[in-house]
Amino acid sequence: MVDLHSHTVHSDGTLTPTELLALADARGLQTIAITDHDQLDAYDDLPATPPRVELVVGVELSLTWPRGNLHLLGYHIDPANPALRATLRDLRAARVERNEEMVARLRAAGFDVSLEQLAALAGRAHIGRPHMAQALVDLGAVGSIAEAFHRYLADDSPLYVPRRDLSFAEGIELIHGAGGAAVLAHPAQTRLGERDLADAVVRWARDGLDGLEVWYPSHTPRQRRAYRDLARRLQLIATAGSDFHGATKPGIELGQPGGRPPAEQIRADLAAAAARY
Repeated sequence: MVDLHSHTVHSDGTLTPTELLALADARGLQTIAITDHDQLDAYDDLPATPPRVELVVGVELSLTWPRGNLHLLGYHIDPANPALRATLRDLRAARVERNEEMVARLRAAGFDVSLEQLAALAGRAHIGRPHMAQALVDLGAVGSIAEAFHRYLADDSPLYVPRRDLSFAEGIELIHGAGGAAVLAHPAQTRLGERDLADAVVRWARDGLDGLEVWYPSHTPRQRRAYRDLARRLQLIATAGSDFHGATKPGIELGQPGGRPPAEQIRADLAAAAARY
């Protein structure tokens, strides 16, 4: 069993790296990747005793493109790579400024929300829009987190502040420069039809994309087949991940990316791709 997409408290998950690895071991996984959002701190917080589960060093980068946002997974990266560390540090600093600006806009709109309140809601995780949504629910301003996003926090809301993210080319270069293979996360979330997605992946493959996340909990059997066929046609790696976050994504279980991914082939293909960089 393999699960190459999971998150810890160092981004927006609810388990520590030690807790996540223990869960992976208890569930009989052979290989797991920690892929925190724009963050490598989990690799400074690993258990002193090496885990019995194979740990692939990973990251999930947030990218911008004309149609919105993309997520790019990097595997077998060097977590000490100076360029990668510096870029992620700059992105985190920009996110702090963004949170401050969004809180200022919420307060100007009449909502009594503070950074201290959001930090308490976030606990060990980093502050983000889900915590702002929960604060609005707690205030009674909305009835649900979904309503908070729809009315106040969506990308087209006047209270929204865009994030400073990397371009696709920058993300690929950063991952390859750190010795890793680059894989497009959850391709269905691009919201492109099959033909448009295929055209986009052809372009991204020319830019250096190494793989597609084929097995993913919300992908339908038809989508899995289409993405696997596309990966084969373009000689890309087909990977598998649950996108496990813990309590913040109920219903998503570690080690259950959907379907029956070929674990040994995925492990070998990823290692071979990363070895090129």
